[in-house]
Amino acid sequence: MIVVSNQRGVAKGLLTIAELELIHERMLKQLAAADAHLTAVYYCPHDSGPSCTCRKPAPGMLFQAAREHRIELASSWMVGDSDIDMEAGKAAGCKTVRVLSNGTLAEIAGDLTARSLFEAAEQLIQLGATS
Repeated sequence: MIVVSNQRGVAKGLLTIAELELIHERMLKQLAAADAHLTAVYYCPHDSGPSCTCRKPAPGMLFQAAREHRIELASSWMVGDSDIDMEAGKAAGCKTVRVLSNGTLAEIAGDLTARSLFEAAEQLIQLGATS
């Protein structure tokens, strides 16, 4: 599994790249302690304008991850809780899972819908999509 995340807090000066990477390191360690392992974390540190190729909904981070990890995007799933996550996944050719925020209906639906990240993972496991 790979995480792709917009982190405009860096562009706004709310945190540095070094601080963000420490947060990611702590997240990776906590997940590993629970026997959940991430392959990589990609992030866009840019603000919402002017546009770049990495900030979701642009699929740049997904394309980069696919190149670097030899991922077939058409066989991959983008799981997210926002319209921009769904747009990025669809633009990259992925199948999508929309995690509903606070039980609200989504403007842009995914191929699957889940009430939580845990439920999304369960659905993908049932489909055999996590091997």
